[in-house]
Amino acid sequence: MRLIAKEMGSSHEDGYLIRTRISQDLQAAMLGITRQTLNKEMAELKRSGVIKKLGSHYWVKD
Repeated sequence: MRLIAKEMGSSHEDGYLIRTRISQDLQAAMLGITRQTLNKEMAELKRSGVIKKLGSHYWVKD
């Protein structure tokens, strides 16, 4: 996720803000996993503070 954030995001408060909308299906395909697995992993990353949902965008900790 951090690699995607660095490539597609912009620097924002000790991390990267991703403004580009990417469907969950596309994210899962990019990672070679199912959408269900992606949802579980995203939920864990949110709980651990690695990513946050900011409106319609995601912030990823550097």
